[in-house]
Amino acid sequence: MKLILRTVVVDRYIFLRNKRKWNVISISLFILSYVMYLKYTFGPGFSLTKWDWKDDISCYLNKDDALPSITSVAPTARSIFFSEASCNINVWEPKDACAVESAARTHPNWSVYVLFTNPLKKEELENNKIMRVLQKVPNVKLARVNIEEYSMGTPVEGFVSGGGLNDTECPIMLTEGLVKYLTLYKWGGVFMEKDLIVTKSFTPLARNWVSKQNGDSIGSGILAFSKDEVGKNVAETALRDLIKNNKNFDCTNGENVMSKIVEQECSTPDPVSKSAANCNGFEIYGSQFFYPIDAKHVGDYFEAGELPGYDTAYTYYLWSRLTCGAGFRKFYGSRIGKLAKKHCPATYSAFSMKF
Repeated sequence: MKLILRTVVVDRYIFLRNKRKWNVISISLFILSYVMYLKYTFGPGFSLTKWDWKDDISCYLNKDDALPSITSVAPTARSIFFSEASCNINVWEPKDACAVESAARTHPNWSVYVLFTNPLKKEELENNKIMRVLQKVPNVKLARVNIEEYSMGTPVEGFVSGGGLNDTECPIMLTEGLVKYLTLYKWGGVFMEKDLIVTKSFTPLARNWVSKQNGDSIGSGILAFSKDEVGKNVAETALRDLIKNNKNFDCTNGENVMSKIVEQECSTPDPVSKSAANCNGFEIYGSQFFYPIDAKHVGDYFEAGELPGYDTAYTYYLWSRLTCGAGFRKFYGSRIGKLAKKHCPATYSAFSMKF
């Protein structure tokens, strides 16, 4: 009897020891794979011990570029723009490609530009699956922005040429803001973040417009400026505000100068709180048109069923910053999956498991 008990105790000890060993191995492999993923996503400069916001933007100076300069293309007013200011093309995700493709498919007679502040080699474009998908969409065009050249003759020329981007805490985020308003200042058109899926053409809308993100603020995720005096003046005001307040720039959430500009420039009292308003030539649209699912209900995207407000909405903002790592359970036939399948079919076909 004692021998049997001893055998049972020894077997249980061995079992627990082996279980602990495999748990340690599994956790170690998970940590290693996650670090490798971060390295792949954020580039070789990523470090677990370096948590400051000082980005390396030295790539902006590189010359080996397969992309045409946006200044040589000279976009028309019927243009939609996206931008990428990081030095790593691998940060692009399927949802980003979906934003670009959906904009292009809902506007077949418009040009949709993706602007890169860093040069890209031909092999980088060929080896990146997301870029391969986008380059097959006829009206999507990839182009380069040399930020120093791009700022010449604009209100931010001195700031950029004087090295101002290197003195701010988060130059990549600030560069994205500068590229946005410089592009609208120069060409006019619609500028979008990559966190939007377009469901309807913007053609019926006004030439100058912004959208409320909620009842309290103007969103900066999508803006439309004309090339005339109205649009150019607002773009210039935004640029001056960015460089004036660059030391207080929000590194985690980018910039939103439009709320301040609307409050300052509108002759309409308290324009943000009104259901709709005309602000000295700018239309302010309600959040139901571009942000129909607000940040508090972001989990609704992962539920099954139909999207609220679909007949009214021009875009859906995905709030990826809030959902990253949140662990929402994604149901088969989820709303975000249906949205992608319908409005970015090429991206969905290539990356269906990501939606």
